[in-house]
Amino acid sequence: MTIFETLPYGNWYQHMGDPTVTGWTITIAYFLVTFMCWRAGLKEKTININIQKPERHVLWFGLSILLLVLGINKQLDLQNLLTALGREIAQANGLYESRREIQLVFIILFTLFYFSLLIALSWWLRDCWRRYWIALLGLSLLVSFVLIRAASFQHVDYLISKWSIIGPFRMKYIVELGGILIVGLGAVQSLYRTYKV
Repeated sequence: MTIFETLPYGNWYQHMGDPTVTGWTITIAYFLVTFMCWRAGLKEKTININIQKPERHVLWFGLSILLLVLGINKQLDLQNLLTALGREIAQANGLYESRREIQLVFIILFTLFYFSLLIALSWWLRDCWRRYWIALLGLSLLVSFVLIRAASFQHVDYLISKWSIIGPFRMKYIVELGGILIVGLGAVQSLYRTYKV
């Protein structure tokens, strides 16, 4: 049996995406902020070459790639496909009973990776963190949202998924869209910042 025979294509396809108005609004926001981060990176790259500063513009390019991937995933729900595939593989190999332990290890490793990355970014940006703190705040909010959704903590996941704030706007939409918009605000600040050459 090949790995492709275990893929639950039909089930994933039937439940993929967030085809609501709010879901598409968030998807478009991902793509708009992706473009803004890319522009901020191009601007800072040009300025950094002129003033011979360290290449911190790479942060904007990294954010734009991350937001592009998250925007595509917003409507494809690839994590559901990976979860279903993992479930099939675990059942086939007798690991399904240990799924909670495996999930916990995954979450711990992801959290350690994120905090290590945050510490490395903080050290790398130590002499100019004021220029990037807004974008890093938005990134932290987005990563926290992804982490909570991936962990599926019962009470927190319920709060984020079900709690309505204003009409159709649920907490999960506010957290996700808030993170995107805060990163976008950081990109706009970078685009309109005046640099001394």
